[in-house]
Amino acid sequence: MRSFPTPLSLLNTDVTTDSETALAGEDFRAILSETLIFSRDQTVETFDITITDDGNYELTEEFHVLLTSPYAGELAAPSLAIVQIISDDGKH
Repeated sequence: MRSFPTPLSLLNTDVTTDSETALAGEDFRAILSETLIFSRDQTVETFDITITDDGNYELTEEFHVLLTSPYAGELAAPSLAIVQIISDDGKH
């Protein structure tokens, strides 16, 4: 995240998840709306997404993480990440 010159000392952006082949509630816990807060000189922030282990073998599945609505700054590219869930359960 790059900051704009403002009197504010904090910058923020919203983060959400979007189901693709991985389904929210079944394969991962969705983030409906969470705000990441950055200090003026901070460029990296972390957050957790819970992956659900259902014990069933499945093909690799995907979901998206989106960063939107930056305030007092702009998002550096990319603002979308593709997350792959690779099954750790053996074939049955």
